[in-house]
Amino acid sequence: MSSPYPISPFAPSYYQGLPVAPSGQTGYEPRPYTYIYNPPALFGGGGGGNVAEVQKDAVAIDTDSDFLLLGWYLALFTGAFQIQLADSSGYLLQSGALNSGSISQSSAKPTVFVPSHAFPAGGKISIVDLLDLSGALNPTQIAFVGIKLFQARTSQ
Repeated sequence: MSSPYPISPFAPSYYQGLPVAPSGQTGYEPRPYTYIYNPPALFGGGGGGNVAEVQKDAVAIDTDSDFLLLGWYLALFTGAFQIQLADSSGYLLQSGALNSGSISQSSAKPTVFVPSHAFPAGGKISIVDLLDLSGALNPTQIAFVGIKLFQARTSQ
């Protein structure tokens, strides 16, 4: 097994990272990637105590490789909201709507998906329901962090 980066001899073992199998063994070359979701402009624009809701929206996965979703974070938001995600087949990633307060706001420490979820090339991360709870303008941006899994080149 090889390490994704040089290991510091001074760091404790729990900061050493996880060993990554060589692409020759897995058949994939992993590359870090982040998909950004920007809800439609109408989200949160209700004002006066009205709530805005977005249903059945999606983030398209590029067709060049599969995507393994490892975590997510809120890159931008100004008020509380609830969200529920699914994959292309309709499989729900949470058992119910998740409040924005439980999602990380830091790109350095994203909220981790356990287990991670794979999305096929050309698939989509479906936003089943996105409900603004603030009643005011709520510009929102959600970052889905993971790795693109490119097929490894085989030497012949």
